[in-house]
Amino acid sequence: MWGFASYKEYPADFILVNLSDYTVIVPEYPYHNGFNDVDIELVSIKSISDYLIPLLKHEGFDDFYAIGFSMGGLVLLDLAKGLYANTGLEMRVKKMVIWASPVLGDAGISDVSRLLSGAYMKVSDEKLLPLHNGEVLKTALVRRGIKPFHPTWVKKYLQIIKSSGISSLPDSILQLYVYDPADILVSNKNASYVSRLAETARQGLVSLVQIKGGGHFGTKGGWEIATQHIKDFLVEA
Repeated sequence: MWGFASYKEYPADFILVNLSDYTVIVPEYPYHNGFNDVDIELVSIKSISDYLIPLLKHEGFDDFYAIGFSMGGLVLLDLAKGLYANTGLEMRVKKMVIWASPVLGDAGISDVSRLLSGAYMKVSDEKLLPLHNGEVLKTALVRRGIKPFHPTWVKKYLQIIKSSGISSLPDSILQLYVYDPADILVSNKNASYVSRLAETARQGLVSLVQIKGGGHFGTKGGWEIATQHIKDFLVEA
């Protein structure tokens, strides 16, 4: 599960290089990239995770591994908890990776992110639309795996992220949390918080790694190290 401004085709190279032995789903998010007929009220992370359940059922996913990057980590945490609590659904997350995710919600967003999102929220949709539709900006963003979508939905997603946050870690699921202590968008407070929560979790249930350059806008070397940690985690018995 990718971040809120990404598009589902972008992780293709990452998957082909690193996860070619797996059957992989990279879901599209509601109201992204013209996918506007989902007919859901976008009010919380739960509204997104609930929206994903029919897709997983349709594709025959039962016990599966999952990776959530950035906002995708928030969605995955909610999905994993919901599946675990709902005994009527015959599907479970067996292992999950939460990568560069603001699990603290607003408190987990960096000062730069808070400043940018705050300024964005104050500008009207009418003034933002020409910017979103500009070819120069679209080309620059697409090269980084980002497709601008309608400002109304961007603002809804930003508000959802700011108002989200975890108070406990999922039970009975092996978890790996990956953070970059120098991440420009996500504060390292998230890693510290996860570390404290992990102290009360079952022995060996939660792992945490911090990799410089392994988060948003990280370095090639940092991402390679982060990816290797993730691959090792997934193949461990």
